[in-house]
Amino acid sequence: MTEYKYIFKVVILGDASVGKTTLTYRFITGDFLQTLKSSIGTTLYSKLVQYKGDSIKLQIWDFAGEKRFRFLLPGYIEGANGAFLMYDITSSISFSHLQEWLDIVRQQEGHIPIVLIGSKLD
Repeated sequence: MTEYKYIFKVVILGDASVGKTTLTYRFITGDFLQTLKSSIGTTLYSKLVQYKGDSIKLQIWDFAGEKRFRFLLPGYIEGANGAFLMYDITSSISFSHLQEWLDIVRQQEGHIPIVLIGSKLD
């Protein structure tokens, strides 16, 4: 069992089908999956990373983008150290919804660091 000094919790949020799971899976495993089923609720991924000589357990909470799961979101955001907000650059609708995602994060966890990710340039 590998020891780690810190746990860092990050949530990845955005509309359905913007590529959240694909990006997360690629980061965790190094593999690219051509097809994935839509997420249901949330999926937790973990990876040990090294930062300045310390082992850190990075937890990425991949939250489904469908509105029907939003009532669950505050509980999953609680305790997050950061967030990724993701949109599809070919979908102006997914970009316009970013404010809703940002509002949810800010209401639950205040001003944690947030990274904006535009996907599907390929």
